[in-house]
Amino acid sequence: MRILFIFANYQGGGFYRCFYPGKQLEERGNEVLFTEDLAVDIDDVPDLSYDLYVFQLAQSQRALDLMRKLGEAGKVRVYDMDDDIQAIPAQNPAFEEFRDGKIGLMMQCMKEADAVTVATSELAELYSSYNQYMFPLPNCTDFSDEHWDRPGREDDGKVVIGWAGSQSHVEDFKIVMSTLERICRKYPFVQVAIGGPENIFDSLTGIPDDQKIFFPAVNFYEYPETLTRFDIGLVPLVDNRFNSCKSHLKGIEYGRLAIPFLASPAASYERLITEGENGFLCSRPREWLSRLTFLIENPDARRAMGLKALAAARLWDVTDFSFLWEGLYAALLKQKHASTLLNTATPNWG
Repeated sequence: MRILFIFANYQGGGFYRCFYPGKQLEERGNEVLFTEDLAVDIDDVPDLSYDLYVFQLAQSQRALDLMRKLGEAGKVRVYDMDDDIQAIPAQNPAFEEFRDGKIGLMMQCMKEADAVTVATSELAELYSSYNQYMFPLPNCTDFSDEHWDRPGREDDGKVVIGWAGSQSHVEDFKIVMSTLERICRKYPFVQVAIGGPENIFDSLTGIPDDQKIFFPAVNFYEYPETLTRFDIGLVPLVDNRFNSCKSHLKGIEYGRLAIPFLASPAASYERLITEGENGFLCSRPREWLSRLTFLIENPDARRAMGLKALAAARLWDVTDFSFLWEGLYAALLKQKHASTLLNTATPNWG
């Protein structure tokens, strides 16, 4: 197969939804190319040399028009997304941007596509009315990516509780704010590290300056280096529709680096975590407090949980899931070929 991935960005989504599976498809003998754009004017004929085109989070009229042109040429078009774009919280920086027409265009792209792939079964069920060919393809890590092969933090007598993310998680982080303040008051050797949004770091007014660390946002290749500064990872998520459809990606990232972590009980984390073994699920402040206290006071348990988190992450190595992408794409091509034959065949009535 010749496959073209049209990815949305060079950040996490582009890697987990396009580059990682695409690389494995290459390993399996397929020809794969990646581009941020088809780079043609709408009046031009798009590159028709590929069998299948994957549109990650396409959200423009131009993308929709290109999908239609490819459809007219008999090409297979797959639309891919990994978030519930209809339920973006109002506090999310992307809310205004998507409310102004982009969501409607994305829905049209989904309807136009020959199939839609999403990151979780919850998303597949939620958006099944837009396309009958809706398939969950999970977010996976890539254990062959050397950027993640980094040593953990050296023991310096400190315990660093870390969180890294984007501006879209400001409300989520508030879940653990008071707990982290209590922890820092009780344990002077504990530090809180924030990777990414400066406004979240600035909100830590109840934590002394010498107990908080800020790491600015970095590109995806440098991102693992930020996480290696953590001894314990956090995945707080507000209980809402948007988060209920999110994948367990952050937990897998922590696990990839053998970092024990605590997460809110979204469906994907309930599937990932075996309570008390490879992580903790926390619903209430006292649970965040007690679980963090346990990991802070028990370094051996912290290391053991980190190793089990690593073992759990290995179960989500993209190498072991690449057959899903290849099988689905091959089936879509066969279906398109059969449909073309049926529509063009001239019956012989003898």
